[in-house]
Amino acid sequence: MPYFFFGVLSCSNEYYIPSITVHMNNEIAKSPELVQKEARVKELQKLLKKKRATLKGLKTRLENTKQEVEKVQREAFETGLKNQERFEYLQNEIKVLLQEIEKWKNLSVEESMLIESFLSQIVEADESIDMQDKAFEDFLESEEFERMHQERVKGVFDKFKVEPSKEDKRKIRKIFIGLSNRFHPDKAQNDKDREAYHKIQQQINEAYTANDIDKLLELEQLYQETVEVDDVRVDTDGLNSLIEKLERDIDFIVKQSKRTSLEIKELRNSEMGNMLTKSKKSKKKASVISTINDDFTYAIENLDSLHKALKKCKKAKSLDALYDELERLDDEMMRNNMSSSSKSGISDDASLLDMLDDILADGFEDEDNFADDVVYREPVKKPKFPIGSSVKIKNDIYINESIPWNLYESQGRVLSAYKVGSTIRYEIELDSLSVKRIPDELVDALFYDDIYFFIVDVSASNLKKVKERDAKAQTVSANRKIFHSRNWDYMEAEDQEMMKDIMLIKSAKSDVDNWKIYLTEQLEFPFKAISCAALNIQPNKEVEVLGFADFSHELGHRVEVKYKNKKIAYPFKSLRAKPKSLNNILKLYRAWWKDVME
Repeated sequence: MPYFFFGVLSCSNEYYIPSITVHMNNEIAKSPELVQKEARVKELQKLLKKKRATLKGLKTRLENTKQEVEKVQREAFETGLKNQERFEYLQNEIKVLLQEIEKWKNLSVEESMLIESFLSQIVEADESIDMQDKAFEDFLESEEFERMHQERVKGVFDKFKVEPSKEDKRKIRKIFIGLSNRFHPDKAQNDKDREAYHKIQQQINEAYTANDIDKLLELEQLYQETVEVDDVRVDTDGLNSLIEKLERDIDFIVKQSKRTSLEIKELRNSEMGNMLTKSKKSKKKASVISTINDDFTYAIENLDSLHKALKKCKKAKSLDALYDELERLDDEMMRNNMSSSSKSGISDDASLLDMLDDILADGFEDEDNFADDVVYREPVKKPKFPIGSSVKIKNDIYINESIPWNLYESQGRVLSAYKVGSTIRYEIELDSLSVKRIPDELVDALFYDDIYFFIVDVSASNLKKVKERDAKAQTVSANRKIFHSRNWDYMEAEDQEMMKDIMLIKSAKSDVDNWKIYLTEQLEFPFKAISCAALNIQPNKEVEVLGFADFSHELGHRVEVKYKNKKIAYPFKSLRAKPKSLNNILKLYRAWWKDVME
């Protein structure tokens, strides 16, 4: 009996695409309609495979981003603890030295009072720290902390989730119910099946809770049964059913890709994401040592300097080194518009005591704010491969730790040459041909990991000089197309296309140039608008926009507006157009400007 099978033959971590095998009598010729439908099935299978690969890359990117955010926060917390320990160590050492100096017999009354005042500040800080430590230890052991910790771990990323529409939720639930009914443990025939059903049901529940329709579809495909049909069924309903299912699955996958992409965007734009981006940019420019609090670092540096000065005092049996250090601190404070003082007497030294108090206080404030402390990389004056020259990568090197794309024999242009310690490295921008070799699904994953993935750091020993094989403008154009075809994927489809069209009017030119071209050549001037910012014009005033004016790094593109018979250069982003059709352009411009400023 003729039959067809749609489903999968085995289970692994790969995504399987439904295939169709039709067994028919060789003497029966396929009708044009059947041939057309089979071609449509193959076309949809290919498209579904591509869309699933893209989604897989996005899901990997999302999980990697979450892990990286957690790692950066954990490293920052650990660095903070180390600095806290260093701070407390220095404070204790200073207290011991001051106690020893206090016992000197040759101290003047003023010097004794100065040391006594310093000691008083240290002791007060110690008592405050002890109280804080005790309260913190009690809190760590409390049930409230455990509850807060569990909620934080569980829900730290929940606020970035993007929910499907109500209609899509209804469709997803229909698939979920179908799978749940089929694999409910109560329907198992024996203990072995019951255990297997339980595990499958867990996967179904997890996928449904996470709105992971891709996983639900995978499970649905995985456990499809062979269906036998007659010739008519194969020719008509069977293929039509499969086509409908493939179209349904593609629609589900595309929508989940959009949700995942938007979730990545929301996470990237969050405070945690900005911290990660800052860390990555620092790694692109230099090697990151640690992520620590600026004020805390400043406090530790000053305590360390004071500690060294007191050790010199102890060795020399003189307070000269201490006075020199306090004078340095005083000069520094004065440079920061703070009050100055001298070492001539106790009343004049009051500000110095305040300084010590500030140093001690700085160590325990704003411990959740972090900044990058990076290793300086020294520019190479006469590099072996000059800036702008073309080079080829000689050995295996992977563009990303988690994405297996080998850059062996890829080419690019030298952007910079630098030295960290004794090692010389080159920053290379991959040329257009090298980038075009990377499969689209990998480009998606690479882009969401690092929008500048086409700029790579390579050691001098792994490069050789070659002739360029494309023009610089071609490289810029190729990389800009990659950027602008993906950077706006959180927008509605129509807005995405509009933004891409504007940004790529001249694909080898910059965003600033392309917006200038658009505002100069594409907008119809003059038109009426309303001012929205107090810049030479009060807000909510009607103006006439005459044409493009210039570009300002602080305000963006400016247009010439007429107000009360005066012509004024005014920020384009700070207008509200009277023709409603122009307000969408303004919305896109503000989105671009926000992206630039971030």
